[in-house]
Amino acid sequence: MKDTKDKLLKKAKLDIDTIEINNTDAVLNVMEIFNNIIEDLEQKKYLPEDLYPTILFLALKEFLANIDDIELGKQMIAFFARSAVDREIYKRNKENNSDPESYDLFNTFQIEDDTIVH
Repeated sequence: MKDTKDKLLKKAKLDIDTIEINNTDAVLNVMEIFNNIIEDLEQKKYLPEDLYPTILFLALKEFLANIDDIELGKQMIAFFARSAVDREIYKRNKENNSDPESYDLFNTFQIEDDTIVH
């Protein structure tokens, strides 16, 4: 599995563990353009729940159309989807646990590295 992860990360030019982006100038330019488009669409009252599924479908379709190894493409999509979901779950759990009203002071202890122990 580690070989697959390394191959996927090299192919995608992303280091998921540290969230460092290689080829930063080009990537940042694309991200800025994309962000501007999203902001423009939101100002025109398009809802995120309408925008993002469409963007996701188009991105996946174009990604697969432009990769030679379709199986590697499928694996990359699955890997990044799992990673995105895991990060969102972690973020939401961290936000919920930072609210003093949601603390279970008798059963939950916070360790410095943000690991929760019950």
